[in-house]
Amino acid sequence: MTKRGDPPSEARLFLFRKGTEGLELLEGENATWRGISRRIRHEVEGLLLHDAELTPQLQAGHRHATLHEAVMLLDGEVEACAWDDTGRIQTRLLSEWGDLVVFPPGLSHTLFVRKNSRIIVLRFTTQGRAQDMDERAPVPLPGGLEDFRRKTLELPGLTGETRQQIEQELERMKG
Repeated sequence: MTKRGDPPSEARLFLFRKGTEGLELLEGENATWRGISRRIRHEVEGLLLHDAELTPQLQAGHRHATLHEAVMLLDGEVEACAWDDTGRIQTRLLSEWGDLVVFPPGLSHTLFVRKNSRIIVLRFTTQGRAQDMDERAPVPLPGGLEDFRRKTLELPGLTGETRQQIEQELERMKG
């Protein structure tokens, strides 16, 4: 999904969307029915990602035909519930920051939001495990940025002077 004004995919290095472009404020019956007060929702290149603030309620059950759905808790308390066609039910409480549940395609599921919560949801398709496919290899940062990165590791934090140098180097590199 490209936005008007975006360069063609072969002309860009990566996609960028401002959070405000995906901001949805849900009000009235729509907010009540969905149990979402607001969210930032981005859909790009077949990937759906949103950050949602939830209100306490039992959400409508649903399933996805071809997508996995991952839900990670940022704050609050949410009970994830899934069931199959034979009547087996499984629940897991997400109560600590970073707790994660992944629903595979075709599995009926819902969330019971016990108190105001914030979650990250990612819907995706997969061809095997991501960590098995990810052949991450370290590469040095371009320009003088590798030196600045080393400086930040030697100092207790990113100082104003180093931050300024990094910003200047990035501006110079953009040309």
